[in-house]
Amino acid sequence: MGKKEKGDFFVDVFFGIRKRILLSFYIFSIVTVGILFIVVIGDIPGVSLRIQVLLGFFITIAGVVVGASLSVVLDLPNIIYDFDKIKNDIALKKIDSPGVFAQRLTSFLCNYFTFSFFRIKYAFVKIIDTECVYSDNSIFDAVHESDYDSILAKSRTTEEVIYLGKKLIHNESFHLYILPVWFGDDWLGFIGIFTTKKLIRLYLSFLADFEDHYVDDQLVHVLHIKRQKILNRFYTDINAFSINITRKVYATTQEYQKDILEYLVNTTTCVGGLFATVYDEDCSAFFKDEAFDGSQIKEHFRQYYADTMIPMEPRIISLPDIPFEHVFEIPLISEKAIGIIHLFDTTDHNFRYYYNMIVNVGNIRINYDLKNLASFLELTVQGNAFLKKT
Repeated sequence: MGKKEKGDFFVDVFFGIRKRILLSFYIFSIVTVGILFIVVIGDIPGVSLRIQVLLGFFITIAGVVVGASLSVVLDLPNIIYDFDKIKNDIALKKIDSPGVFAQRLTSFLCNYFTFSFFRIKYAFVKIIDTECVYSDNSIFDAVHESDYDSILAKSRTTEEVIYLGKKLIHNESFHLYILPVWFGDDWLGFIGIFTTKKLIRLYLSFLADFEDHYVDDQLVHVLHIKRQKILNRFYTDINAFSINITRKVYATTQEYQKDILEYLVNTTTCVGGLFATVYDEDCSAFFKDEAFDGSQIKEHFRQYYADTMIPMEPRIISLPDIPFEHVFEIPLISEKAIGIIHLFDTTDHNFRYYYNMIVNVGNIRINYDLKNLASFLELTVQGNAFLKKT
């Protein structure tokens, strides 16, 4: 644990003094009201001493419960300053990935919310394109017994806190809540918490505000850092293919196409792709599953482009009559189309995530490299069936 900063000390003192003053005033008020109530009851004929004692006891219990809740409410605003430590580490790039952010967030939730009526015992965080992170790995079974896929699906359909009932962990009963994390119209993931008691509406509202005002915007910063790292690495890797061209490593355009396809497929984690150019009569194919027969997909697209113009702009389309449904088409345009890349997947999520990055590389780097390679190899236009209408 690092040394406490001077500003943190004054914040703690301020909140501590304010809390003590308000709780002292509250206790004084409860005692005064209790005494007056008992005195008034005592003056009523027929009210025995036993009833007075019971009333005094119930007033005390009610005062303690309300006081404990008030204590939580007074402590909650201090979360702003405790969460600043996470914000500062994001700004300093000490937190530079969604996984690290999720670890810090789960630890923060379990260490901060330790109140009698608002205690988070365990937490887990799922961030888009990142594995779920748990404050304690022993809760893995409890989370997945609650139908993890269902939790994931529900969090994508609402911004409200979701209550999923009681769950047993180590033979103890806890209440499971899910906080979907959204930024505008974009779903970023969710936060799961196990609490020792069922939360009142006030605490649920506070959790929703905490996600809305603190978690989502910081998560966007972390995702931006991750995206920038991916982008830098992506351009570096693509540049390596360009260097191979200038070094005359490639003897045919198909060798270059397969390298590019394999890299794009692995980067987007899609299932495969096709790469057709005007310099070849056939197209190159790469699929992660080596047992998959790409010839059927090739034939399908030959027929498809027999009646369809090559797109002049990149696009993501759905084609239900192929095994993968979603197709990301990246045309390579230089005055006219000189090639087109197809990437295939069962979902369009990763295509949309990498869309701008791949389109920019296609329009600038791959387009230039393909013409450069064709020039080195002294290739002429062959009239590829995929591109015959351009």
